[in-house]
Amino acid sequence: MRRYRRLGILCAGAALAGALACAGGEKPVGEGDVARARAALAPFKQQLFRALTEAMADGPVSAIEVCNTRAPAIADSLASGGLRMGRTSHRLRNPANAPAEWVMPLLERYAADPSLTEGEALRVDARTIGYVEPIRMQPMCLVCHGAEITPEIAQHLDALYPDDRARGFAEGDFRGLFWVTLLAQEEDR
Repeated sequence: MRRYRRLGILCAGAALAGALACAGGEKPVGEGDVARARAALAPFKQQLFRALTEAMADGPVSAIEVCNTRAPAIADSLASGGLRMGRTSHRLRNPANAPAEWVMPLLERYAADPSLTEGEALRVDARTIGYVEPIRMQPMCLVCHGAEITPEIAQHLDALYPDDRARGFAEGDFRGLFWVTLLAQEEDR
């Protein structure tokens, strides 16, 4: 009888642990990993902004080329050892930027609540941290993403992105997310 009681207690404990994990009771992301994720994403954001600013000096068509080819190249150049990054949106222009499964709930939450301005981290799996930061529409972005796009720009966008859904934004609108994944630090796994 005593043996069955212990077995019952062990089974109940395992069931409770499983229920907690399913209810979001998994280990939280440590502050060290959040800081590492922010630091890893910063060069991507800086290099992309610099490239877009420089391209806008040559005109919006040049900036479109930066978003189309240089942004993925910048992300790839910074990727290494489990570190990956990119951009995604609830209103995609480029299908190559479709959100990963782990990003979807975060993307939906940010799109539904424009007051969210801070980044957020979560565990993608036992070894991987995911981190996102919202992208807000800046004045220079309105040339290609705003409500009033010139025919020349619209024609260029249509040629590159026939299913473009990334138009009609206003300054300050939620545009999408920057995202990064990286391996958790050993003590946080």
